[in-house]
Amino acid sequence: MATVSRQSAFWAVVALGLNTFTQDGGKVLGFPAEYSRALRLSPMVCIVDTLGVLFTVAFFCYKTRSFKDGLTLAARYRRLTEENPAEPKLERTWWFRFSVFALGALPQAVKILGMGGIPVTKIWGMAYLVSFLVLEGLDLLRPRQRRDYHALEPYATVLDTYIWLPGYLAVLTQHAWFLLHLFLIPSKLDSECNLVLGSYPLEFGRTTRAFLIVGTMAWNALAMLTFFVMVHLLVDKLTIHTSLLGALVEGIQIVLWNHICAYPVVLISLYVFITPKCAFSPDSLHLMAINSLLTSIPLPFLLNEMAYEDRWFRRYPFLMRWFRKIFALNRSERGNRNFPLLFTALSVTNIIYYYMYVYNPSITYKPPWTEYLG
Repeated sequence: MATVSRQSAFWAVVALGLNTFTQDGGKVLGFPAEYSRALRLSPMVCIVDTLGVLFTVAFFCYKTRSFKDGLTLAARYRRLTEENPAEPKLERTWWFRFSVFALGALPQAVKILGMGGIPVTKIWGMAYLVSFLVLEGLDLLRPRQRRDYHALEPYATVLDTYIWLPGYLAVLTQHAWFLLHLFLIPSKLDSECNLVLGSYPLEFGRTTRAFLIVGTMAWNALAMLTFFVMVHLLVDKLTIHTSLLGALVEGIQIVLWNHICAYPVVLISLYVFITPKCAFSPDSLHLMAINSLLTSIPLPFLLNEMAYEDRWFRRYPFLMRWFRKIFALNRSERGNRNFPLLFTALSVTNIIYYYMYVYNPSITYKPPWTEYLG
């Protein structure tokens, strides 16, 4: 039986991802609606967001004691904000959305389900597919009655307290997965460099290599710093500093600050003593620098959205000024416009890296009928 090529699996996932990306998802797990398309390119966010939609429907049905009213309020909660009180005319474009879905994404979903030996591809594709179908089902099944936004306020305030935590954890987990690529892919290249990039030789001089090493260490120090701050902000929302957990957080801060200062030494030691060749190959250096750059850039923008008024930054104001000066963050903006574009680029890069360097077609198989689906 034939194997599933990298290109076939890659374009199937891309088709399902684009189908989800073009859908108007509204608010996603407490994040602003303008982040919807970018965040739902993450399979982790799609899975958690799908569970969040089902929880929202159950919550409103329980509060209103009516399935119809529950669907209506759940759809309105998802779509509307105080700044945008007009209900979108989603019913006018449903035929177009489903035509695109039936002709593009659906055949790819059937093809993925019919193939074997591709568990990551199946999870990835089904995360996109189920997220799309759940939101479309919510829009199509709800009654077309009008509800004022302010009627949601007694329920929305309570629901927000349940939604923000899984949303924050989902995005944090996706960033952690991106950060893992820094260590996984270059070490794979060092052990299989001739096999993976043999036809694409990259030549670097000493100056360029030194620049890549220093740049990689600097960007990852920034990534570790912002990742640490995000974790701190999450814990800080769950406790107060006078509690035992708060004291533990303060201690972890001191330890992590010391590790951040020593991070360049840790990075050099890792690649000198652990990688199979005990040296930086030009190919892995190139990929490591690019991956590190793409991984690190979006973190401060998420930080800007989630943590501007946090008291930890008021305690260390120079950090906030430093972040905003480097990344030109504007306090007057509710959500920084650059974050969706950067997170989208990060998600697309993640897909490309997986199918270029991690995907193994030799253990896959596909039945002959999948060839007719494109």
